[in-house]
Amino acid sequence: MCYYRREHNHRLPAPGVGCSTGVVGDVDDGYHEGVDESAVGWLRALGLSLYEARIYLGLLAGGSQNGNELSKTAGVPSSKVYGTLDKLARMGIVAKVNTSSGAQYVCVSTEEMVDRLRRQFEEPLRSLEAVLPTIAGKHAEVTSIALSGWDRIRDDAGQMIDDADRLVQLSLWADLVDQFRSRLSDADERGVDVFAMIYGNATLDVGTWLQHSYAEIVSNRIGGQMFTLVVDGREVLIAQVPTNGNPVGIRTRNPVLCLMVEEYLHHDFVLEKTKATFSPKAWDRRWKGDPVLRDLILGRVLSPGAVSDGSLTVLPLE
Repeated sequence: MCYYRREHNHRLPAPGVGCSTGVVGDVDDGYHEGVDESAVGWLRALGLSLYEARIYLGLLAGGSQNGNELSKTAGVPSSKVYGTLDKLARMGIVAKVNTSSGAQYVCVSTEEMVDRLRRQFEEPLRSLEAVLPTIAGKHAEVTSIALSGWDRIRDDAGQMIDDADRLVQLSLWADLVDQFRSRLSDADERGVDVFAMIYGNATLDVGTWLQHSYAEIVSNRIGGQMFTLVVDGREVLIAQVPTNGNPVGIRTRNPVLCLMVEEYLHHDFVLEKTKATFSPKAWDRRWKGDPVLRDLILGRVLSPGAVSDGSLTVLPLE
């Protein structure tokens, strides 16, 4: 077992100078703001308590310390420091060292800490990977899940993209593109084909994408935005993101809904490619002059003679 110990000199070196500290910036007197809050969050996600995470990072950043010093370095109340150190010692993460100046505490190295956490979670995950399918096989599969709130919709969509094997098809508004850009790039690197219809003036660096010509018209027609995703033709997510109100959606493996949404996206792609063969003015004249196309595109009707001079007067459909 390797413990990480550095003499405490009441000033933490900036990262990259001497020993890497795992903290951001140069912090005087071991003040607890030197503890990286993102690292605290990740350690808590892996099972450590707030104080356990802070004390480990405080030792990692400040080297060997006594309880009083560690309270300042880690930002942990002095009344909680020794109890937390005892717990970490039982876990094998810290050790007590008796010195001429009194008891000091040191922590395991970063490599050993990561290795411990990896082993702690990998074995249960491997077991679950083998056991869960046998349990799921005894029950009917849930084919549809209702989603509420954009965070949940975004997270589910991201997971679907991460799980894609061969094909991702989606339509989304331009202001949402950056939230999926890295995941779509990762999918492309895995050899997954990406097709995107973007409503607005955003672009992608991967796959095949088109910009929808009438994002504003569609937004007015549906009262906000839609988000549509199909992965490998086997799973679909459809969401409504209203201008006012809570976004809602559905994620499903229902084969009929998957087929319908996939065909909808195919149609949208074909239509946009076809429109590209016209000049914008010629296409506008074409659909505005055709009552059927006009009503389908707008979801509204035009006043009589409104198209004669190229103007567009839209009346609500009764």
